[in-house]
Amino acid sequence: MAYIEWNEEHKTNVSIIDDEHDKIAKLANEIYNSLGDNDKCKLLFADLTEQVQTHFETEETLMKKFKDVHYISHKLEHDRMFKKVSELNDLIQSGEKTVGLDFIKSFRNWLFNHLELNDKKTGKFLTEHGVS
Repeated sequence: MAYIEWNEEHKTNVSIIDDEHDKIAKLANEIYNSLGDNDKCKLLFADLTEQVQTHFETEETLMKKFKDVHYISHKLEHDRMFKKVSELNDLIQSGEKTVGLDFIKSFRNWLFNHLELNDKKTGKFLTEHGVS
């Protein structure tokens, strides 16, 4: 079951960003479908943490390259979310915490809000500068 429904309306029209968003949504859905299986969630959460880091680096690199004026505020939001994901991953990997539905709900809300408020603007900016 897909907890995060990802479809065409969520596209930024920048293929690398869209592909990475898709991977993140699929990993979050895998975690959702594996809740209760702590070993599997632990592995999936480590993958999600890595994918989120990679994705943020991709967006930030493109934004810097093309001098997007929204870079700093966008990066600050990335930094806040990555800190949350990374700290939770450390706790999960050490066995101090398990992945719960509260995180998945929070992550889904953040992902859709971030997409609508930031990533679609970034996608428009980048496509205007020839990135597809």
